[in-house]
Amino acid sequence: MIGTRPVEAMLDAVTDDFRRDDRRRLVALPDDGAQGFVDGIRSLFELGLGNPTFSVVRVVAIRGERLALAQNKIEYSGGAAIELLSLVRLAADLTRMEAEVTFDLADEKTAIAELDRMHDALA
Repeated sequence: MIGTRPVEAMLDAVTDDFRRDDRRRLVALPDDGAQGFVDGIRSLFELGLGNPTFSVVRVVAIRGERLALAQNKIEYSGGAAIELLSLVRLAADLTRMEAEVTFDLADEKTAIAELDRMHDALA
């Protein structure tokens, strides 16, 4: 369990040049950088979903020190829940995310292929 964080504190978890690529079919969010990432989470609060709790259901695969693919669950205090695959690339200092690519749970093979592509690009 990762736990909850105030929305504004989430900016500390991402690099200034953070990029998000949401490849989910029904809920694809735009990539609008670090501030857009935080603004998107804030909009969910404003819709009344409540505070989120993030948990890792399972680690699917890891490549090197900077890349991981995990099945995550986001549960909101208002009762809504979302499960997705999240591919995260950490910054070189290993303290913040510099990229996230999200996939539907059914797209695990595609997500692993993207993980391998990103790993090859870092090498």
